[in-house]
Formats: sequence, C-alpha cells, structure tokens
Amino acid sequence: SLLSETQIYIDDTPGINVNMMKAKLRRLKDVKLVIIDYLQLMQSERHTDNRVQEVAEMTRALKLLAMRLNIPVLCLCQLNRAAASDRSGEFRATMANLRESGAIEQDADTVCLLHDPPCESSGAGTPSLLELWLDKNRRGPCGHVDATFYKATGRIVC
Repeated sequence: SLLSETQIYIDDTPGINVNMMKAKLRRLKDVKLVIIDYLQLMQSERHTDNRVQEVAEMTRALKLLAMRLNIPVLCLCQLNRAAASDRSGEFRATMANLRESGAIEQDADTVCLLHDPPCESSGAGTPSLLELWLDKNRRGPCGHVDATFYKATGRIVC
C-alpha cells in the first residue's frame, strides 16, 4: 500500500517550539506534510503569563512555516471546557470552541471539527456515525460529511 511505502518521521520531543521544529524540518529531505498532535502541547518562543498570546504567536509562526516550506501543516487542537461539558450529544462544537485562542481560527486556512452524535449501538465493536464539519475553508465551500467510525481501530471511512 501507499502508506507502507511512505517514509514517516515521528518526533515526540517534549516542549518543542516552532523554531526547533523548523530546524528539524530543514534537515529532513522532501517533507510533504507536518502533523502536530496537538497544538496546545507546544511551547512558545517567549514565555508570558498570557497563554492566549503565546498560542496566537505559535499559530502565526506555523502558518509562515507552511508558506515558506510550501507544505500543509495539520494542527490538532483541543476544545474548551464548554464543548466537553455537554454529554447530551446535542452540542456540536464550532470554531469558537477552539481552546485558548481566536488566532487558531484566524490563521487557519481550513478548520474541520469532528462530531460524534449519540446513536443506538449494539456493541463496542459496532461502527458508529461520525460527522466531519468543515467550518472554515478558504479554498472552497463549507459543510459536513457523514463518515463511519470504527472505534476499535480508530479508522474513519467516508
């Protein structure tokens, strides 16, 4: 398969910042994609008492990194507590629920949010519905796609 033939480099350096990441990416050859899991675990270049400002600086630096290297940078982000506190399944997160910064939605070209609506399931191995909501898309339309989520393997099929 294509994935098995792909060179994948995983860096789990704790407390990495954007400049450290940039230096590592320049040493690697032919990078096609960067995935950050997750943004709020990264460190800022300047440590301040204002985490919102730090996250804003990181998202701007990541945007510039993507532009300079001409590659996509996919950032996974945590939602704020309002999104996590609703267990009814009726709540669907929006960009306003991205944790710690409005700069995330400002700097992102695309924002995709996952929604796992409540469903009647017959067992732990049973696939469930997962909605992928494209809330922001600078290059096209927004909307949603229904997908099937296989929890046992983490596989998502559209």
